[in-house]
Amino acid sequence: MCPPLYSEIDEDEIIEILFQGTLEERVQALNELVELEGDKAVKALRKAANTDPHPSIRCRAVKALGDMDIDERVIGDLEMIAIYDCDDNVRWSASRALANKCTEFTVEEFTKMLTDENMAMRVRSSEALGELKDARAIGPLIERLNDPEELVRASAAEALGIIGANKAVDKLVELLNDDHMEVKRKAVQALGEIGDVRAIPPLIKLMDEQDKVLRGLAIWALGEIGDPEATSTLMKSLNREGTFNKLIAVWSLGEIGDNNALDYLIDGLYDDNKMCKEAANALGRMGDTRAVIELIRSIDNPDPKVRRDAIDSLGVLGDPIAVKYIKTKISDEDTMVQCAAIKALGSIGDSSAACDILRKLSSDDREIRRCAAKALGEIGDRMATADLLLLLDDEDPQVRGEAALALGAIGDRRAIEGMIVALNDEDPWVRKYAFNALSELDADKFMHIEDKPNMEI
Repeated sequence: MCPPLYSEIDEDEIIEILFQGTLEERVQALNELVELEGDKAVKALRKAANTDPHPSIRCRAVKALGDMDIDERVIGDLEMIAIYDCDDNVRWSASRALANKCTEFTVEEFTKMLTDENMAMRVRSSEALGELKDARAIGPLIERLNDPEELVRASAAEALGIIGANKAVDKLVELLNDDHMEVKRKAVQALGEIGDVRAIPPLIKLMDEQDKVLRGLAIWALGEIGDPEATSTLMKSLNREGTFNKLIAVWSLGEIGDNNALDYLIDGLYDDNKMCKEAANALGRMGDTRAVIELIRSIDNPDPKVRRDAIDSLGVLGDPIAVKYIKTKISDEDTMVQCAAIKALGSIGDSSAACDILRKLSSDDREIRRCAAKALGEIGDRMATADLLLLLDDEDPQVRGEAALALGAIGDRRAIEGMIVALNDEDPWVRKYAFNALSELDADKFMHIEDKPNMEI
């Protein structure tokens, strides 16, 4: 009996086990050969993939070859296996391995599999073609929308959505009347991903469906399409749907950005915490400054998640009127709210917040220090230079890196000497950021440095 791991056995012995050991031993030998990746290993895996009598070994060998850096000869092997192997799973594994290599053969072979007599193969090939996102698959996939098996219709619909096939919209709309709920759901999902306005009227009709999951998907799809034609329907759904679908409707209204929904979303700020959180996000995405006052009120909500999302939205809106209110949350009892406040102030870019943020560079929390450094870089006030230079000695490499980026963004030549020292930081990302910062600060001076650091990440 061979040991379960072959770390002390040479390559030739592992290959011998692959062809002469028990099934369990051979599987382990396959795993070891993948790690070796030498010419002998590839040759052994090719032999196993082509000639082994056990389908599970052929299948594993094929998968292993697909994960390796292989040449045209191996690709040719995989193509032959994908066509001629007697086992469905082996053929499928070969096709998937080829998909990883993005060969011309892949799309053609998967397209052929769409008409395979084996239903599972038709489903799998639909899924694979969706992942490949090749427009040549659109026509054959549309044909599969008429497949007698509902699983095939559903997988074909999903693939067309992933590809973004506008040509499939009419056929997908027809599937909204399919007898099988999963097919209808996948069709709705696909219509949302495609984003064609022709789908809006039939999606609106689904608001009368009994299945709440289907209605929720339709609400989401309308948001993905993003046309104001759906606004009134989505606003009505806020009064008739359950909590989950209401949350989706709020998200969709934020995606559409129709100001006619503003009052409804502001009302959401006074609903339960989940609704308040989603409404704050939606208002921020809409960019309508009329929501600023209501969002300012929400930053005192008892729920820290609501406070955080309201602050995030205020940062997105960028109205300076919110600065003095956001500054009060820099010392919030919740760390994530503090970070949100610092980030929002950085996004707004008001220099009056610089002093408050500077004090956060000495926080015990590394994430707060990192956020503060980034925000100071966005604000660009040179008064932060000295404190940011001190942060180049921080114990956390992410904080040091953010400090280097901030100093580069501020553009104060007083930081050059500190940046040169940072070129020898133990962390490669810090060295890279220091290099970039020096290039921004004083390119000519930097070019005179004789021994440039190792910039490899």
